[in-house]
Amino acid sequence: MAIERILKGLTDLNVKRSYGTTETQQSASKPVRSEQTSARPDEVVLSQRGVELQKATQAARDVPDVRQDRVEALQKQIQAGAYHVSDEDLLRKMMGG
Repeated sequence: MAIERILKGLTDLNVKRSYGTTETQQSASKPVRSEQTSARPDEVVLSQRGVELQKATQAARDVPDVRQDRVEALQKQIQAGAYHVSDEDLLRKMMGG
């Protein structure tokens, strides 16, 4: 009968598991051979566009966040009372224009 074959198959499987004769256990007990390879340092090769992007990024980092010369000039104008902003310019900037 079909059920008897299924049960026999399950019984055989359980016996193999009990005695450790499954293929995975047999292959796990085999020593693993590692191949010796010469150690090479990692290497990166950038495209021309990558090199240009790297240079542009570095140039942007080298530029100070604040234009100190402009700040000093405006401070001097404000202290001297010579710095004036027209009402129209102020309103335009406030309105996002």
